[in-house]
Amino acid sequence: MQQLRSSCVESSPSPRHPLTGGEVVVVTVVVVVAAVLTALGLSAVTVVEVLAGAGLVGVRLVGRTPCAEPGL
Repeated sequence: MQQLRSSCVESSPSPRHPLTGGEVVVVTVVVVVAAVLTALGLSAVTVVEVLAGAGLVGVRLVGRTPCAEPGL
């Protein structure tokens, strides 16, 4: 039996991998910080701005940014 594949379905370039311990810690810290800032009375927009700014600084300090694959 022949299987037909939709032309709009693309296979992912690499399989998904589970989060590492460090990544889990970062996600947990971000969620906790967001909850604390919200509990202290900051608006949701301010919390998002603070977390986005911290994320940009973190990416800059680490020195790597997500790059597109060659040819895209």
